[in-house]
Amino acid sequence: MWYNINTKYEKKVLNMNCYEKNVSVVTDTLVKYQYDSRSLRLAQRCYDELKCYMEEGGIIAFSQEAALEWCKLKVSKTYQDQFTNAIQRLADVYVHGHILKEHIRFFGPLSEAWSQGLSEFLSLATHYSDNYQRDIKGVCMQFCRFAQMDNINSAQGVDFPLLERYHQYIQSRYASYPAIEGIISKFLGYLAEKNKCQEVYSLFIHYIGVGKCTFLDKLSVKSREAIECRCKAELSFSSDKFYSSIPEFVTKLGISGYSRRIQRSSNYYLTVLYLFLARADLDYDKAIADTWLKEFGNHLFGNETRKARRIIEMYEDYHVTGDVIPEYWWKHSITAYDILPMWCKVEIDCFLTAKTKEGCSEGTVVGIKTHVVSFFQFLVSQGITALADITPEIIKKFNVRDQHQTPAGKNLYNRHIRRFLIYLELKQVVPAGLHFALPHCAAGGGKIVEVLSQEDRTRISAYCEKASTPLELRDAAILKIGMTTALRSSDIVALKISDIDWKNRMIRIIQSKTKVEHLHPMETGTGNAIFKYLQNGRSRNADNSYLFIAIRAPYGPLRREACSKSMKRAGTTSTDFHRLRRTYATDMLNAGATFSETAELLGHTDTQNIHKYAALDQDRMRLCPLSMAETGLALEDRYGHE
Repeated sequence: MWYNINTKYEKKVLNMNCYEKNVSVVTDTLVKYQYDSRSLRLAQRCYDELKCYMEEGGIIAFSQEAALEWCKLKVSKTYQDQFTNAIQRLADVYVHGHILKEHIRFFGPLSEAWSQGLSEFLSLATHYSDNYQRDIKGVCMQFCRFAQMDNINSAQGVDFPLLERYHQYIQSRYASYPAIEGIISKFLGYLAEKNKCQEVYSLFIHYIGVGKCTFLDKLSVKSREAIECRCKAELSFSSDKFYSSIPEFVTKLGISGYSRRIQRSSNYYLTVLYLFLARADLDYDKAIADTWLKEFGNHLFGNETRKARRIIEMYEDYHVTGDVIPEYWWKHSITAYDILPMWCKVEIDCFLTAKTKEGCSEGTVVGIKTHVVSFFQFLVSQGITALADITPEIIKKFNVRDQHQTPAGKNLYNRHIRRFLIYLELKQVVPAGLHFALPHCAAGGGKIVEVLSQEDRTRISAYCEKASTPLELRDAAILKIGMTTALRSSDIVALKISDIDWKNRMIRIIQSKTKVEHLHPMETGTGNAIFKYLQNGRSRNADNSYLFIAIRAPYGPLRREACSKSMKRAGTTSTDFHRLRRTYATDMLNAGATFSETAELLGHTDTQNIHKYAALDQDRMRLCPLSMAETGLALEDRYGHE
């Protein structure tokens, strides 16, 4: 039995009485779109032979699937493609009442506007081969005829719906559709230069061909609602103004020292955003851009999504201030602090403000915040809704639950929370003495002093001697300073160019740990390493007073981790940069320096911490042994000693 089971069409049994009528619709449509006489004859031959086959078999219902099967088995391969197209068009008429546009082509002459625009465009393509010129002409004529099927007889009538239909049509018929749409993009771009259409259409047909166009109706319901709310804010920054500002923004990136690759990527990210805004008829707004990136970022940019987010942040700075601010860093992820109730945040903020006023360093304040936030998370999980509800039992329960790898880590954790509780006690919002519920978990102790092995010293020396690239030169200067001055990593990355006294061969710093000024002599090798870095490694485009800066834009100051990474690149067995400081102190003592001299070179205010370095001087330690009698210690008689 013949019935339509093609999934594209509604299943229905159709009477043969409609056959001739529907064939006439197909024929009239082909005549309308000026198919040649041969195409008309082949189509009519297909319908006549199919009708005879159905009548001979007593078949009264048309089925596209069965007709295609008949074509495959009974029709010569010479005509199978033409007959297949004819059957598809007849099926369209049965189901839709007309032939779908993807199954028909327009063969008539081009309108005067299209013909003139195409002739001018082709006159610029004479440097291509004859074959490629013919391909360009054929592709452009096909597009113009496709537009004329929608009664669009000039480039001024081009719009997004037309381009989307054309994309679907080309994609369904040609595997090389991106190349075809690339040609149309250049054609429309030329017409845009002549002010015959908008430039956005040239961009759109190019990016939709490579799958980089995004649409408002593809967003989640929640995201669409969020964008609608932003639209009601009567934003004045139109998408066209946004697009026209992209070149200046990219230029400012170049002035700030960003590479050409970053500039090209920035232009790409923002252009794709512009196409989304233009297609959805939306103004530019940072909140809309963030929503768009959250939904489509991974699809569009993959691993570069974070880079795209940063570019959008920098563009927002440019939009507000008129310039890029490379030093800015933006927070995007939600932290544990962000989801705490407001009553928790108020107390945390007040306590951190107090610790800052007391002179605590930024790193210490960050650590305190982390620990106190964890404490509040526990309180909230226990149903606590106010500070007055905190009891010693709750605090003890928190202490039992809170686990750390070392007693020292646990002790630091408890000390910060204990200080917070004391702060609350002084404010009289919790009972006095509540902080005693948190115990001390570790006592102070000594550590074995570890210094660089001879192999590691050799690796560092070889790495510094061979340094040639900007990164290697920067590493060499950092390592030389660490080896010959024993400065802490926090002090090295905080060095300013003005801290180098070339005349007196001194390095001046304000120690980040002690806040005390410290002068240290600079060896010739260290000075040479710094000079080479300044001459050949440090970017001359950097508007920055720091000595050590990033290799690439935005040329910001380094973090402490850069010192450890320099050791890793040098091939040392340990990346503990503080080991260089301990090595320096030990070498000084081994060379005969006094405790006071060593303490002064390390920047210490006293000699209390120098004794641990002396323990490594095994040769001189052997010169001052004590007998068991002098110590007052005795061993058991059973070992045969007095």
